[in-house]
Amino acid sequence: MDAHSDSERFTTGQAAELCGVTADTMLRWVKSGRLRAERTAGGHYRIPCNELVPLVRSQVERSGRERNASQPLYCWEYFSRQGAVRQECHECIVYKSGAALCFRLLESVAAAGHGKRHCREACDQCAFYRRVNSLPTNILVITPDPGSMSGLGESSTLKVRFARTAYDASAAIHGFWPGFVVIDDGFSSSDEAELISCLMSDKRVPGLRIMLTAHAGGRRRAIPSWCKDSVIGVLPKPLSASCIESLINCVPVPAPAKFD
Repeated sequence: MDAHSDSERFTTGQAAELCGVTADTMLRWVKSGRLRAERTAGGHYRIPCNELVPLVRSQVERSGRERNASQPLYCWEYFSRQGAVRQECHECIVYKSGAALCFRLLESVAAAGHGKRHCREACDQCAFYRRVNSLPTNILVITPDPGSMSGLGESSTLKVRFARTAYDASAAIHGFWPGFVVIDDGFSSSDEAELISCLMSDKRVPGLRIMLTAHAGGRRRAIPSWCKDSVIGVLPKPLSASCIESLINCVPVPAPAKFD
């Protein structure tokens, strides 16, 4: 952490929410001397930011080992590569402090070492931020025949864009920043594999999840083992917003946090 971090102070409620514990637990840590805090003139505790980092790090690692598929993902898990935390995240204050919501920490301690590893110009361009705050999820549908999916209109929870080719898809990613991609079954096996590989390695969209569509006639479609960490499921046809949403919800995120 840099020199600015020592000047930042959190209330016990803010520190508790950022670290994923209850306010009572945080207060007990302060009163027991486990955590250094200062008193305001009004008698309230204020906790320096750099006090939270060593205290929470072991707790974050332990919770990561115990996490199951139904638990909400932290941002470093959402953007992980094949289940492994990206190296650049290890130096970010969000990961070090175990903050549940990266953008909340950035609002509170803008100079305290937030790595902005996956940030764009604004938080609302981030797939994780949009999911947490119930903004429409950006969906890129790659299909050689967009006309066949005319029934897949935008809903209050989905923002849909179409691309015909891998080149079109690559161009659409910049500026649209999809959180999920749907690949239609109209491509050859080799073209589809190349498309999936390119999407998985595209550094512009870390954490991108991919959905495939069922073969014509509903024939069973297997997900190749080499891409199972990125391909989250197979959608029945004709496509519907509700089916897409059901797969999106298989990737859990925290509920929006409120700071008083």
